[in-house]
Amino acid sequence: MTLSQSVCEVLRDHVVFESECIHRMYLNVYVPQLQRIGGVVWYLRGHLGQRFASTATVAPKTEAFVANIERFVARQSVDLVSFSKHQRKDDLTQQYLQRFDADEGILYVGRAQEKARVVRTERRRCARTGMSYPWVVEGSAMVNHYYFYCVDDDFGPFFLKFCSYFPYNARLCINGDERKIDRLLRKWLARLPHPFERHDRAAGYRYALSILQAEFALTQVLDRPVTGRIFFEQVIRENLDIGRPGQVQLIFDRRVNRRTPGRFRTRVITEGVTPSLHVDYKRSRIKQYHKEGQALRTETTINDTRDFGVGRLLHNLPELRRIGFAANRRMLEIEQISHDCALGEDAFQDLQRPCHVDGQRAPALRFAEPNVQALLHALVMFVFVARGFTNQDLRQAYAVLPGLRPGEIGPGRMSYELRRLRLHGLIERVSKTHRYRLTNLGLQTALFYTRVYSRILRPGLALVSPQAPAASPASLQHSFRTAEQAINTWCDQVKIAA
Repeated sequence: MTLSQSVCEVLRDHVVFESECIHRMYLNVYVPQLQRIGGVVWYLRGHLGQRFASTATVAPKTEAFVANIERFVARQSVDLVSFSKHQRKDDLTQQYLQRFDADEGILYVGRAQEKARVVRTERRRCARTGMSYPWVVEGSAMVNHYYFYCVDDDFGPFFLKFCSYFPYNARLCINGDERKIDRLLRKWLARLPHPFERHDRAAGYRYALSILQAEFALTQVLDRPVTGRIFFEQVIRENLDIGRPGQVQLIFDRRVNRRTPGRFRTRVITEGVTPSLHVDYKRSRIKQYHKEGQALRTETTINDTRDFGVGRLLHNLPELRRIGFAANRRMLEIEQISHDCALGEDAFQDLQRPCHVDGQRAPALRFAEPNVQALLHALVMFVFVARGFTNQDLRQAYAVLPGLRPGEIGPGRMSYELRRLRLHGLIERVSKTHRYRLTNLGLQTALFYTRVYSRILRPGLALVSPQAPAASPASLQHSFRTAEQAINTWCDQVKIAA
């Protein structure tokens, strides 16, 4: 079996199995009416019947909730684990999972002090009368959280984390399936200690779900571990700039301008000898890594659904699935295109000659012609502009390459170049507009022409020329001189023999 030399070969010839799934979801579990101060005040006065709104009256509810948890732990005969600072909860959970042999049940209950949003009452004083009065405010505090680590017959392992302080917000972490998540929550809320009493729930104070974080994964199992290492060597070398705004907007299918918040960057993180590639967009990101030495994992994590103009409620999960899976695929497509820019012999020779299309003649696009190189360099700048480019856009990008000002190149000159590119099949007009976009052939041609000329031809000729500076790498010069001397010797010998 021969080793692959390009990203395209790895994905085309060495992927033996692939799976697309929601890898993990982290959901807010909350009572909607209690997320605003006005709703809390109504709960205290309208529902509980207080004369003055004060959270002091929910303290017994908090004590009862914690006592119920402790009784539940004793009744279920499960461990109550106090997490230490920086302890990896997943590692501990794996130990419990190895000893768990039932189809469904409680693994253990964890307890940790964490910062949480809380609602409390503070005393204020009336400036006119001097009398004090209670005032409900929102804040944060370090309070106990209780983690219920469970195994569900349908979902497998998951945890439900409750804040022990009013309004008792919670978090649900699962491997996602939008059709069953709400049913799962209701099922386990009925089994676990509940902070709200029956009359609270009957009055409409029931938990709802919203999406806090969702991970969408594409896993491609490779036939050999070395294939994955080759993939990452090639991807990292060619895509260190993939986190720039122009490329990010194509991956995530979102327009990026100078007012778009967030950092746009590419990070290559190495742990041991296994690299991972990270691309950020606002509060979301794509991570790509070699999973367990056997599979290529491309993973889009959406930390804020508003990044994509989508709501947080659970019914928006199908749209987020579409966005996340499409981002994974576009990431791989860009990596393939940027690496595999080779042109076939026929396609290359067609560009070296004039072409005739529907009675129209277009001059050749000769490889070493400076004007053609500048034109294709300018085209590459618009590769990741989803809306395409105009005559003026191309004129401004092209003018700086030969050292001209945009005003020195008229629209007519650029119309001539656009026509030449279009007839050769490198660009196409966007329907019902005066904008253009690159075709697949155009992108391959632009990358091939510019990369081969800039990275191989020009530096290579400079190194082997007699005028090359002494500081240039000597190995290539020496090899070139050796080959030249061998050819000359052979010619001399043939001449003597003749």
